[in-house]
Amino acid sequence: MRGVTMEELNKMIVQTSEYDWERELQAFDDSKAGVKGLLDACVTSLPRIFLHNQYVAEKQSDSEMVTKFSIPVMDFEGLGKSAAQRADIVRRIKDACENWGFFQVVHHEIPLSVMEKVIEGVCHFHEQNFEVKKEFYSRDVTRKFSYNSNFDLHKARAANWRDTLSCVFAPNPPDPKEMAKTWNAPKGLVLAGHYYPTCPEPDLTLGLSSHTDGGFLTILLQDQVGGLQVFHENQWFDVPFVPGSLIVNIGDLMQASSYCKLSLMH
Repeated sequence: MRGVTMEELNKMIVQTSEYDWERELQAFDDSKAGVKGLLDACVTSLPRIFLHNQYVAEKQSDSEMVTKFSIPVMDFEGLGKSAAQRADIVRRIKDACENWGFFQVVHHEIPLSVMEKVIEGVCHFHEQNFEVKKEFYSRDVTRKFSYNSNFDLHKARAANWRDTLSCVFAPNPPDPKEMAKTWNAPKGLVLAGHYYPTCPEPDLTLGLSSHTDGGFLTILLQDQVGGLQVFHENQWFDVPFVPGSLIVNIGDLMQASSYCKLSLMH
């Protein structure tokens, strides 16, 4: 089936008088252009499939709580200096995992230049010509390299303003011919490169809905724009951008396996 052009999509979303959720959702998906395509089509108002309304308002931070708490930061510089310092870092990581499920890592020895190139590579893919990029648009979960907008587009109550490229490295890495860019990555990983282009009405939507990660461990590289929040003590906290830092997120699988081990010990 021929994909809908960005111009047709823009006209369909903006000018349709009778709102049809499923029709608009399908038109957006068929365009293969993602939210970057909407931006390129110069939309001036947010398409209704992206409206979150009250859902967004719930994520406003309480200034008093933000002052009282902050996401733990682990400095790995002391890991190899002494057994005592290493033990203290391990203890602090354990505490952060149990009480936050998140922590930031600094001085992890990954060069800043490498981290910057990763972000540049993700941006390069999403900002390349639509005709090139659309060849990789797919919802086929068996593909090792693909891109789409909202993996749960047809299930969620509202779409997010986000496009994502995904590269699966387990159980075997993909053939370089399947990929839009050459990656040197280890086995057993899934790389997700999220892209959040400028939104015409950012107060009415989200880049990513609240969720828990289903895997074992997520290591997140955040750029200077920020925007990430974590839920702690019944409150959403902004995670500040720290140059050169990585954010570690404990996934559902680790939590479940830890619970099982504790249960077996009792």
